[in-house]
Amino acid sequence: MSTVEHILVFTLIAVVVTLYLHHKRSEIKYNEIVLLRDMAIDISNHMMDMETADEGFQYILEKCIELIPDASLGSILMLDEDGILTAHAHLGFSEDEIKDFKIPFKESFIHHTTGGELNEVIIINNLMAMLRPGDTVETTDKGKYIQSQLTAPLMDGDKLIGVVCIDSLKNNVFSENDRVLLDYMMNHINGITKQQYLRERVIYHSRHDYLTKLYNRSYFDRMIEQRLTVLNRTMVLCEMDLDGLKVVNDVHGHLAGDQLIKVFSRELRGVLRPEEFAGRYGGDEFMVCFVEESIDSVAERLKVLERILEENAFEYDGKMLYPRFSYGFVMFPEEGVLLDVLISKSDSRMYEQKKSKKK
Repeated sequence: MSTVEHILVFTLIAVVVTLYLHHKRSEIKYNEIVLLRDMAIDISNHMMDMETADEGFQYILEKCIELIPDASLGSILMLDEDGILTAHAHLGFSEDEIKDFKIPFKESFIHHTTGGELNEVIIINNLMAMLRPGDTVETTDKGKYIQSQLTAPLMDGDKLIGVVCIDSLKNNVFSENDRVLLDYMMNHINGITKQQYLRERVIYHSRHDYLTKLYNRSYFDRMIEQRLTVLNRTMVLCEMDLDGLKVVNDVHGHLAGDQLIKVFSRELRGVLRPEEFAGRYGGDEFMVCFVEESIDSVAERLKVLERILEENAFEYDGKMLYPRFSYGFVMFPEEGVLLDVLISKSDSRMYEQKKSKKK
């Protein structure tokens, strides 16, 4: 877009802001109209320079908090395909806690308050009376939790894709004027956040296997090749193969097999550390990059995974199905530095273990 086109877009935004707010004059002051106009232009301008959706979300969140006088913290939570809310931007919350914050939308106080019909900005007061363990996280102001919230939907057409939460440590502080201000801001940024979100989803799906949420083969190879360039880092490459998947597919059908794969992948993700990653290499084959000093330490972790999977067996067509696997290890860089060599060795060892189980 040329400079002239940018100017025309920003001018149009300013005109729309003024027209939209004309009927709100009794509620919104002139200086607030000017602030909204300037923020709208500023956000539009900055979105062009953001490399990721989360960077854009963080900037939008900070501007929304700046807009509302009594707001001091907040977050932007996005819904994944499983209906789980996770934080993609935050301000004023404990970093250690919010990075692991996950809650099904249907179990959140937002769903409880709205009945799942969040289609406009709402004010929620007396939060501490309705919060359950896991609904919120500790703030950077130790021992204090949010009391009031302005909650705004992020929409893709009629579909809710996330929420903007503008919070205060005080109760009953947000006014109808605050709600109207945030409502206008959301009208402006919804299109921007939708485009950022959709772009991020396209990137995500190009890198991840749809069924398992693990990396797909091409992106796993790309990531592991990058790791192999760091020769001073010991890693264990592990190939894993689900036992008996073909039998499950033949006897119970592919839906049962898919469920077996999903349970295995979910629990595998749960034992990985932040710097580790896994990928689906084929129908029942998986590769994992463990950051460990020895094969023995990885073996101990996989024993834990085996126990977890035994506890997560599930019934299908009246029969209990157990996600079980075989595996083979190879050490980097001791046993090789080329990906093809490492995979060949781990593959051979994995099949040796699989054969030993059949004896």
